[in-house]
Amino acid sequence: MRKQLATFGDDGRAECPTIFFLHGDDLSGLEVAARALNFALEPTSDGDGLVLEKMLGVDAISFSGIASLMDGWARRFHADYDGWEWDVVTFG
Repeated sequence: MRKQLATFGDDGRAECPTIFFLHGDDLSGLEVAARALNFALEPTSDGDGLVLEKMLGVDAISFSGIASLMDGWARRFHADYDGWEWDVVTFG
């Protein structure tokens, strides 16, 4: 993904809207945890999960902690972490 960012001149350090997808049966605990860290939340399009959104940098250093957080939340709340997406920031 970072290679794709680089093709647009984006090194990933600029904060951009970044979304994460988690699916599971009861994500009420995840909702509380995500709100506590100021994530915006909405249900997934199929209704079986949550979409979490926050302005974040996605370079390797900035993103390593957030990736670990998502993996940890998936384990803690018995959810399936289905990945992330971002908006590319173009310069010039």
